[in-house]
Amino acid sequence: MCIYTEKMILKEEVIGNVIKNYIRSSNMKYSEYNTETKEMTIIFNNDKTYVYLNIPHTEYTKFRLSESQGSYFSKNISQKYKYEKK
Repeated sequence: MCIYTEKMILKEEVIGNVIKNYIRSSNMKYSEYNTETKEMTIIFNNDKTYVYLNIPHTEYTKFRLSESQGSYFSKNISQKYKYEKK
């Protein structure tokens, strides 16, 4: 049996200390993580931008590697960490 899984991270770029991910999700389209400031920026499909503060690098890695970034974000990041709306 062959199971087809669609790639959820469409593109990843690392520029200096910033990891940028373009995401295929029903809720979000982009994430960015700064390894120095520990800030995680999310741009949702409705074009609203939020910056989550003091995200451990291991948490961002789990988010990136998860089967569903949207589900992982909702369960493990969105209500657990402080954020600012941009």
